[in-house]
Amino acid sequence: MDRRIVQWIDRRFPLTAFIKKELTGYPTPRNLTSWWNFGFLAGFMLVLQIVSGIFLAMHYKADAGLAFDSVEHIMREVNYGWLIRYLHSTGASAFFAIVYIHMARSLYYASYHEPRELMWWSGQLLLLLLMATAFMGYLLPWGQMSYWGAQVITNLFRATPFIGDEVVLWLRGDFAIGDATLTRFFVFHFLFPFLIFGVVFLHLVALHYVKSSNPTGLELSPKDQIPFHPYYTIKDLYGLGWFLIVFCYFVFFQPELFIEPENNVPANPLQTPPHIVPEWYFLPFTPSCALFPTCWAEWRP
Repeated sequence: MDRRIVQWIDRRFPLTAFIKKELTGYPTPRNLTSWWNFGFLAGFMLVLQIVSGIFLAMHYKADAGLAFDSVEHIMREVNYGWLIRYLHSTGASAFFAIVYIHMARSLYYASYHEPRELMWWSGQLLLLLLMATAFMGYLLPWGQMSYWGAQVITNLFRATPFIGDEVVLWLRGDFAIGDATLTRFFVFHFLFPFLIFGVVFLHLVALHYVKSSNPTGLELSPKDQIPFHPYYTIKDLYGLGWFLIVFCYFVFFQPELFIEPENNVPANPLQTPPHIVPEWYFLPFTPSCALFPTCWAEWRP
């Protein structure tokens, strides 16, 4: 029965040929190390974030008066809501860690050289989209750090020449961060992962066209390549197992490690937290504030 179904599909769509060419029989350099495993881990985290985000969106209320309480409702009353939320929040940090390692490997082994420039540029675009998605998602819990972090980062766009004020007004949807900001950030945060998924598809198309790089930096002959399956599927699954051990440790034993304590307090526009600091994955782009976190407090009202 299974064979007949596959044959029926093959007469109408090249399913078997596609799987053999692009998945199981895809020629891969035989000398890839574990550093090449992080691309697969990034794809796994993208799927996990999308799935957990969809379930969170089923119970979240994008309203300034209800957002914080809806998060508490998810944590306390939704079946396994605490697990879904911690998978999503911890997954954001894990996603950035994996992407940074993946890009560091590409830089170290010069994987951006000809003919892989488009892969590198699409990877940079993915990083920008990921940062935008994380920034908009950070406001959604509507806690103190979420509110004031958004206040700081949106104000940074005021430095845009000539149109700075208009850009800030467009980002917020109002003259101050409020219900309009929360609503549009929720919509964009929900839609951007699907845009990221599309860019990832283009990234993979470019990868399969120019083939994978390797630690030597040389283009290998066909005799130095092996099929992707089963050699690298097993290797990727082995790396995934080790990653899940570390990831699940943080999810189940230290889920609040990457959540600022101030974010467990409802947003209050009239009270600034003692220290306003960005998430750790934004620190490389705020070097002065990475060294002196108190500089964020200059945005006090």
